[in-house]
Amino acid sequence: MAEDAWAAVDIYPPSAEFTAELAGLGSRVEFIQGGIHKSDTIRAISRRDLVFCSGLLYHTPNPVATLMQLRRICDGVLILNTSTVPVQPGIKNFAVFYPYLDQGQRCLWKGTLGMSTPYDPAQGYANWIWGFSRSCLEPMLRCAGFRVVERYGQGFLSCVVCETVLPGFLPAAGDWTLAPVPRTFSGQGAASPAAQPATGSP
Repeated sequence: MAEDAWAAVDIYPPSAEFTAELAGLGSRVEFIQGGIHKSDTIRAISRRDLVFCSGLLYHTPNPVATLMQLRRICDGVLILNTSTVPVQPGIKNFAVFYPYLDQGQRCLWKGTLGMSTPYDPAQGYANWIWGFSRSCLEPMLRCAGFRVVERYGQGFLSCVVCETVLPGFLPAAGDWTLAPVPRTFSGQGAASPAAQPATGSP
């Protein structure tokens, strides 16, 4: 793949060291400052055959929505590197929501800001928001339109290689439409009378 097809994306501006290293290498890698949930960032990234994402998912309030955004820019392979928590015996799809977890439970999870230490809203996305097990991670990827084909990792670290698939349903935040058809009150695709809002006086 040609180097000019690569881009680096982060919500923070590039450091002086990063910029100097690119210049020293004569690199044409594009740097895009922005967030994966912003439409202008998605447009700037466009669609890529290969997407590498590391150290992001557990910092996001809605990891499924973040994976769906990654699916929007990925046309082939996603390599996802993320922190996970150990699988709990007898519990599938296990996950922990760290913010405001009481200290007695928090001390069970050794980590960084917002994980083993108290959640600090002033620190924003520096906090660790979610701890999900590997058995939880893969269903989230499936919901977003990815299929895991390779798995690596140990301890609290997981790395998965995924290929894109066509999901049957993408649960977009704020959109509870169950089918991609117009929902009208007079034609095909209308909600059943019981599901429609009542109008007029009783």
